[in-house]
Amino acid sequence: DYVYWVPTGGERFADHFYKFSNFDYSKAKILIVDDVWTTGGSVNRFIKDNDFDYEMVICAVLFARGETPDWVYPLFTMNGV
Repeated sequence: DYVYWVPTGGERFADHFYKFSNFDYSKAKILIVDDVWTTGGSVNRFIKDNDFDYEMVICAVLFARGETPDWVYPLFTMNGV
């Protein structure tokens, strides 16, 4: 329902998702976007820093360089992942 990006890599990627946002915060799902997932450190830090509930989060990344949890959706994977 709302799009956030992990600074600064996901900002341009997030721009493409805004048209699908409905901005209803009452039961919002949160889409977090980033450019590259390596260990997930920056995305997990972003979630914790913003006090988001993991059950409300979906994450989209352009490239995954490693394994991702079920709530992360990479567009491309690298290194045979």
